[in-house]
Amino acid sequence: MDVNPEERARGKTQELSLCSFVVAAGGGSPVKINVLDAPGHRNYVGEMIDGSSRADVGILVVSARSGEFEAGFRGGQTREHLRLLRASSSVGKLVVLVNKMDEVGWESGRLAEITRKLSKFIGGLFGEYTVIPVSGMGGDNLVKRREGSERTLLEELTEYGSVSGNTNKGSNSNKGSNNNKGSNDNNNNSNYGNSNYTNQLNALVVERSRTSCAIKIEAGVLRTNEEYSLVSQGGTQVVVVSEVRDEEDEEADGSLLRGVYRIRLSRAVEAAVGSRIVDGALAERVVSRNRIVAVIGVYGDCSKCVTVGYSGVMHMNGVSVGVKVTGIWDTGKRKRRVAPVGEKSIVRIEIKDGIVVDRRKRERFSLRDEDATVGIGEIIG
Repeated sequence: MDVNPEERARGKTQELSLCSFVVAAGGGSPVKINVLDAPGHRNYVGEMIDGSSRADVGILVVSARSGEFEAGFRGGQTREHLRLLRASSSVGKLVVLVNKMDEVGWESGRLAEITRKLSKFIGGLFGEYTVIPVSGMGGDNLVKRREGSERTLLEELTEYGSVSGNTNKGSNSNKGSNNNKGSNDNNNNSNYGNSNYTNQLNALVVERSRTSCAIKIEAGVLRTNEEYSLVSQGGTQVVVVSEVRDEEDEEADGSLLRGVYRIRLSRAVEAAVGSRIVDGALAERVVSRNRIVAVIGVYGDCSKCVTVGYSGVMHMNGVSVGVKVTGIWDTGKRKRRVAPVGEKSIVRIEIKDGIVVDRRKRERFSLRDEDATVGIGEIIG
């Protein structure tokens, strides 16, 4: 999906891009799939984090060629991207595409070997996931099912997206000599699916320009000329949405759940990335916080220890903010000096510039230091 000449010339994705298509799901009902392509190279990890904040389904694409999957998994970005996908509050499902199966003769042993090597790492992050053997060149199991196969990627996406009638698929490509790719696919967060407030608007601002902003609708329906509450780091104010357009720049009044839309407000206000536009009834529970309590897990391959006083960068909902750990406890509420690797710890975190939090939703975030993900956390208070 590299869209500009420089990306195509270098063979490397550098910018976040989006395209959409509509397919018929079961019963013939239409499902719209938005594909987000984000860079996979470590120099553009910020773009990947931005893409994952908009995604609902993650797609990891690995090569079936001998040695290529192993090279990317050991020393590439595959592990890092899986962790960042898990840290996204919206990503609720993972699909693994084992590509280039035609080049290994669709050998079941190679598929089983890759699945086994991935299972321990992915299982600890996502629990359940789907593995689909594919051929990108021939199109096998992408749209048309290969004889003897159980499922195609399109079937997986349309089944997931038909719950809402809208699917946002974001992708993260890990392009390099190892030919591994990571992907992100937008189908919504199940935290909202069974709630009793899905008719009330809850939208995340995912992009900001001088005259408009892009939002991802996580719950409810957005309509023009109605009043909503804009909750940002600076507080809450009433706004009126004057215009709603889809990614094809068509008017989209009555925008649907899980859609990504560009909107204009009736007056000039700062709707920064990470802010929320919500129904007035939700304004009390969607707030800006300078301090949170979270459960975190720390990874063992990071050179830094998370101690009381540790400073790092928190990434959540497309926002990057400086944070400081001011307290650590075990899950039994006993004080700790260090958050041990491989165990869950409860931490109190001070946030330098504040961040918008939905108090009824256990929002996830990543804690990063320099070029590495130190751990993943979930806000509990």
